[in-house]
Amino acid sequence: MDAAQLNDVHEIVRGLCPEEHYSILSSQEGDNTTLLRIKCSQKHKLWIKIFNEGTYTEVKSEYSIVKMMTNKLTCIPAPLDFGNVLYDGSMKHYIIYEDVAAETVGLESEITLEMIKKLLSNLGTLHKLMRGLNFSELHSPRLTKSIQPTKQYISIGTDQLLSELVQLKNRIISKNPQIIHGDIYRNNVIFSQKETHIIDFSDMRIGAVEEDVAGALIIAMESGIKSNMEELLRTYELSSNNCLDKFALYSLMLYNIMVYGKIEKKHMFDKVMELRYRYEAR
Repeated sequence: MDAAQLNDVHEIVRGLCPEEHYSILSSQEGDNTTLLRIKCSQKHKLWIKIFNEGTYTEVKSEYSIVKMMTNKLTCIPAPLDFGNVLYDGSMKHYIIYEDVAAETVGLESEITLEMIKKLLSNLGTLHKLMRGLNFSELHSPRLTKSIQPTKQYISIGTDQLLSELVQLKNRIISKNPQIIHGDIYRNNVIFSQKETHIIDFSDMRIGAVEEDVAGALIIAMESGIKSNMEELLRTYELSSNNCLDKFALYSLMLYNIMVYGKIEKKHMFDKVMELRYRYEAR
C-alpha cells in the first residue's frame, strides 16, 4: 500500500480512531473490493471494506440490510458507518465494520473441524433469517436477479460436464429461490477459536442455499477436514430447518471446483464426483 493510499485510509478512519496513529494489520485484495483490518488501539480494531465497483445505492443497501441482520445474529460483524472517499486516484465507497474476533485464524493457518461445524451452523441460521426477508423491500439491483454463470477456462473435467452443470445450476437457482450470501469462500470467513464470522455481503442475491453450502464444504476440503460430509450437512440442516438437495449441492461444488479451481484440486474433483454419483439415481 503506497503513501497516497495510506492517506486515503486515514481520511476514512479519522474520527473513529481516538489516536492519530494506527496500523494496518492485514489487507485482502478482491476482484471488486479491498478489505483492510485496522488497529487503532490495544482494544480498538476495525474492518474497512472499500468498493472498487458499485453505486452509492448498492453500498447503502448492503449497509442497511447487514445492519438489520446484525441486530439478530452474532456471526456477522456490525457495520458502523458508510460513505465515500478518494482512494487510489478515484472516488470509492466504503463500509466500516467492527472487528469481532480478538484472535483470528490467518488464511494459511489450520482450520479445525469445530470451526467448520460452526461455519455451517451459522450459515444455516443466516439462511433462516434471509428466508424471511421480503424481496420487494430490497432496493439494490444486484439483489433482483441471479447471476448467470459463464463458461471459463477449466483445467479439471470436460467441456461437456461443465455445460451440463451450467444448465443444472440455472434450474437449481430457480427451484427454491431465496436471498443468499452468494460468495462463501475462505477470504469471506473470519475463523477464531470461539466464533466463526461471515463477512462481505457484496454478492448477496437471490439464489439457492446449496450455493453457499457448497462454498463452505469446499473450504472444509481445502483445509484437509476428513469428517464425513453427511455429518457436516446435518449440522447445517438442524440450524436452518431446511433439507438440502444433495445432488444439487455436489453438482454446485463440482461447478465451483471446475471454474475456479486449479489442476492441483483434482483430488477434490474426484471426491465430489463420487459423492454426486451416490445421489444421481435417487
